[in-house]
Amino acid sequence: MTRIKMFLKALFAVNPAQELEAVVRELNTLAGNIKPLLRKSDRCAALVAFFNLTSPWHDRCLYGLIAKLQQVNWRGQYDSTIEQLRQLQSLFEQSGRNPYGWNRTKPGEMVTEHNVYLGNVFGVWTFTIAHFLEGQNERKNPWKGGGWDCKYFEDKNTFDVVADYQARPFVQKNGKAIIEAIEVLEGKVLSKAA
Repeated sequence: MTRIKMFLKALFAVNPAQELEAVVRELNTLAGNIKPLLRKSDRCAALVAFFNLTSPWHDRCLYGLIAKLQQVNWRGQYDSTIEQLRQLQSLFEQSGRNPYGWNRTKPGEMVTEHNVYLGNVFGVWTFTIAHFLEGQNERKNPWKGGGWDCKYFEDKNTFDVVADYQARPFVQKNGKAIIEAIEVLEGKVLSKAA
């Protein structure tokens, strides 16, 4: 699009700066809610809580705000903010709902241990967290001499394997990435607003 057309569109478009500030404040609250989950000892409960925090943002989708910012971005003043919002939306999609993934909920549905699926790792079949919680107290090292493909898990039962190898790392990696992206976005947006 030519610069003149972009300028004219930007001139008559509604500036989304206030909406952006409001979204960043909500995202800051989200980051504050994710931080305690990174230290939570109940790994599967942390994963369910994490999905409950991120899934509404996946449903909400930041692309509408991104489109509004692109309309008024004729001088490139929102380029880095738009890129940061895209990165954040990508993280929400990664941590959101997927009919074939871990979080198999529909938009608006509450995430519970009955609709989060783990497994398909080290010979463990895919089941819900609720299924693995039932076996939480089963005997450790179910096969004499190991049986897992990894030495680290030889003194664990199936619940320990999915909790330690899947739930905890997922919350740690994605939670930290979302918090960092929000902090960068907050620095860009709220420093301009002040």
